[in-house]
Amino acid sequence: MLLKNDVSVNLMRHNFTRSYPFKAILSELTKVDFGPEGKQLVQNAIVKHGLRPGDFNLSAFDDGGYLFSEAIMYPPPEKWRFEIFNSEESLQYEVEPEHGRVIAQLIRLLTKHDDEARARQLFRLFAPEAQFDRLLSASQPRPEPWPLIDEPGVYRREHASFAIRSRTTSILFDPVRLLKIAPGIVNTPPPRPGEKWDAILISHGHDDHWHIPSLLSESDPDTTIVVPRLERTSLLTPMNFSSELALIGQKHAAPAWGETIRIGDIEIDILPFYGEQPTRAGPVPYGGMRSMGNCFRVNTPDFSVLVLIDSGTEPGGDMVPVIEESVRKRGPFDLVMCCLREFHSPFFGGLATYWATLPIEGLRALWRQFKERRLPLTTAGPKDAAEVMRVAKARYFLPYAHGFEKAGVPISDVSWGAGDPSETEMVKRMASHLKFDTKCPDWNCGDRAAFRGGQLVIDRYRDLPK
Repeated sequence: MLLKNDVSVNLMRHNFTRSYPFKAILSELTKVDFGPEGKQLVQNAIVKHGLRPGDFNLSAFDDGGYLFSEAIMYPPPEKWRFEIFNSEESLQYEVEPEHGRVIAQLIRLLTKHDDEARARQLFRLFAPEAQFDRLLSASQPRPEPWPLIDEPGVYRREHASFAIRSRTTSILFDPVRLLKIAPGIVNTPPPRPGEKWDAILISHGHDDHWHIPSLLSESDPDTTIVVPRLERTSLLTPMNFSSELALIGQKHAAPAWGETIRIGDIEIDILPFYGEQPTRAGPVPYGGMRSMGNCFRVNTPDFSVLVLIDSGTEPGGDMVPVIEESVRKRGPFDLVMCCLREFHSPFFGGLATYWATLPIEGLRALWRQFKERRLPLTTAGPKDAAEVMRVAKARYFLPYAHGFEKAGVPISDVSWGAGDPSETEMVKRMASHLKFDTKCPDWNCGDRAAFRGGQLVIDRYRDLPK
């Protein structure tokens, strides 16, 4: 454990969307309700931020079309960047393709293995050794790890990460334990020494679900990473999952929606990821682009789990018919897991590029709905989640993907501290809409949900072997 607690590590393609002033431009346009005056505001932004005039179609304010150009909607791939940083110091290194596997090995040494000599040797390829001692340390005590995975069940981890264990097989979902810029993640316990996964599944590309250093710290090069299949990168899915894993020499698979994969004694149906897109009912994003992802039906010999992530309803589809078809083919679900947070796309603050993919005419209507508090959710939220329980014929529901505070501690704010209700309150809201006899036990990050005697039992973090 060489990486200090306050030090973050990242490996990713440099993404211009992180520095492009989408939020600033949106803030200005909402002041004039996306009206004709917006043309001058965009012209001011071009000067203020040093932007290229060709990136904009200012005629959109007259004809109601798309404001941004094709070059912004489908940005070309940019340089890879390796970063190690804390509040006082930062190392940034542009990565050539031939260095990808070396940096992957270094990240594993810094976060997974205790081999200081080898880590120092690789670190010297990218930075002076003196920086190693300022950012990294081999002397800090190892924190208490996550509980031992010793029986079939579902093991809750940080934010949207959890493990499913069957009789013979262990799989992990969406690890982000090294995403230390996210509130509370610095408190995430480390993996257990020697812990190995038969596979790791990634739902979609948002930062709180797809984080390469966290993947590296939880895997070996021959661990299969299951990722969404992608035809073309875009403003909504700027990362190409398969090519990024290929760069670091990571074994991976990208099954299509509708396929079933088998890992040990677990079968996983790859379901569509409908919802958490820029709109619920329209207009459609430029070129039909989408935030590409997967939902999952996980079938073990003893129980089945529907993993809905942040899904809901969008112009491309609705999760309810998908679930109905799954029930028709395979039967009811024992357990459903989903996020209950309410995303009012495209004006949800955590998704800064969503509005930019829509035409001005549509944005005017959507902004009017938002101001009048009648903009529909793209995620399920408590009410639609209750409908999911009905069509899934779910015996149990467990919430997740609501942030992280500490292992064993309830989630006090489902929006990472932005002022939303607690997880307990959101589950109560969902339960008030239930029209099916679904049980909603309380559980926290670090707890285990195990089926014993046909019933779901929650084992608390404090009582589990570490």
